[in-house]
Amino acid sequence: MRSRGLALLVLLAPGIATAEPVKLTLEQVIAKAVGSPRARMAQSDTEMAAARVDEADAARLPRLRATAFGTISPEIICNDPQCLSTDPQNFSWNFKGFFGTAQLEVTQPIYT
Repeated sequence: MRSRGLALLVLLAPGIATAEPVKLTLEQVIAKAVGSPRARMAQSDTEMAAARVDEADAARLPRLRATAFGTISPEIICNDPQCLSTDPQNFSWNFKGFFGTAQLEVTQPIYT
């Protein structure tokens, strides 16, 4: 049985070897080239390099930081000159005023 299969393979092998190669169109070649793992890897390397360039360019820009705080403030009256005793002594609902602060910080890197 094995000899028949081997004989059949020997008889068909020359016909297989002389078969015309499949010719691809330009669109098929481009699709295979773009879809290959090597092309995808090159594309991701290019995107990673572009991200590093953007990060380096961002370091030249100034940095801004803003902080703000605000709250209502109660009226507190000192009973003696050293202000050791106050009125009210505990929490009171008599709010009278506003306490707030704001801060803006700008940092500009200098390259020499």
